[in-house]
Amino acid sequence: MASIQQDRSGNYHIAFRFGGKRYKRSLKTKHNRKADAAACHVEENIRLIGAGRLELPDDVDIPTYLMSDGNLKQKPQIASTIRLKDLFREYQQETPDGSLEDTTLKVIGVHMRHGCRIPGERTVPRTIRTSELQRYVTQRSKQPGKRGRKVSAVTIRMEISTLRSLWNRAE
Repeated sequence: MASIQQDRSGNYHIAFRFGGKRYKRSLKTKHNRKADAAACHVEENIRLIGAGRLELPDDVDIPTYLMSDGNLKQKPQIASTIRLKDLFREYQQETPDGSLEDTTLKVIGVHMRHGCRIPGERTVPRTIRTSELQRYVTQRSKQPGKRGRKVSAVTIRMEISTLRSLWNRAE
């Protein structure tokens, strides 16, 4: 029999025994009805395994398997995310000394600062879409450049090119 328990923060957990072992997992909900429904699902899946209508594979995370109605064999693996700031820092650290001219490195650093400032340094590169790039171009074209003029299209094109090469390297 599965039971639900509420912790101090209000989140519900499910506890059950299966195969002589006790399991406990968070249901990631603060709603009693959702927690009760999850407990019913787990109880039903245990019953189906006992009746032979649901097969339990050998290499399976039992709570995940029972809570997902036999669809998941293990907890989903979340891909690691890297932020723009971290991507730029890694690029600078991994660039071998002497592989680029000092002026090139300086220009790349300027492009990186602008690339972090406008979309935000905490932005995940894979979430950047064409609309964000267009917003970047629009914002940069309105900013003051050298000698009292606006930032030129050539400069913006070079910045986008730098960001593209970093993006390709990150992939």
